Order: sequence, then structure tokens, then C-alpha cells
Amino acid sequence: MAHVWIDVAALGLAFVVGGMQYLRGIRGLSVVVYETVALAGVLVLATALFLPLREVSRIPAPTCFLLLFVGCALLGILVATSLSRRHEFGFGGLDYALAVVPAGLTALIVVRAFLQFLHILGSPAGSALGVVLQRSWLAQLLLYAVALRPVLRP
Repeated sequence: MAHVWIDVAALGLAFVVGGMQYLRGIRGLSVVVYETVALAGVLVLATALFLPLREVSRIPAPTCFLLLFVGCALLGILVATSLSRRHEFGFGGLDYALAVVPAGLTALIVVRAFLQFLHILGSPAGSALGVVLQRSWLAQLLLYAVALRPVLRP
């Protein structure tokens, strides 16, 4: 599979988000952990609710997913921040090593949401964006779980 512009954009987004979360995590690990858990829940919620919400509201699918993900993410980040103020934790010098995990997971969640948005945007099978997504290495791994297919087959 050839690398396409989506791979470059997704990797750039992953490095920016992961780097920001790592720098925040070394100063205060608890808020980054809470935000990671919140964003994971937001991605599951947005994926499950955008089609039923689209049917009810008649908003186009890409717009509906984007509004639902961003709106719930903002609410989740507010809840994570207030939870971190009440139940703050850290491991001193280990925060430098431990911050890598939530930073990487947050980057993975944001890239997955970005690729899912592009997938919804290019959902007609013959569209140019759909063809690029089919050729994208990261989209194959994160959206279509190509690497897991041999494991999941009986």
C-alpha cells in the first residue's frame, strides 16, 4: 500500500496531539489520564449516535459526526478537568515515563476520529476521497482493522 496525503496528515495530527498531551502529562498526569478516558468514551458515543441523530435531525452525516464528537469532547474535557481538580494524582519522577501512555492513546483516539470523519465524508463508494482512504495505510489499520482480520477469522 502506498502512502497518501491522509497518512501524512494523520501522522502529523498524531504527533501534535501526542506531543501536547505528553507535555501536559509530565506536569500533571491525572488530567491527561481523565481526558484520555473521556475521549475514548466520546469516540464510542459519537460513533454509536451519529446515524440515529442524523436520521432525526436531517443534518448531513459528516457534520453530524463532527458536531457530536467535538461537542461531547468539550463536555468530556470539562468533566475530566473538574474530576482532576478533586482527585489529582501523580507519580513524581515516573510521570515522565508514564505520560507516554495516555498521550499515545489520546493521539490514537483523535486520529481514529479524524479518519472516521473522512470515511463518512467520502462514503460514496466511487468518490475520490473513498479511493484515497482505500489506499491509505493508516485508514486500513485503524478503520478497517486489516491487521486483525487473520486473527479474527475462525
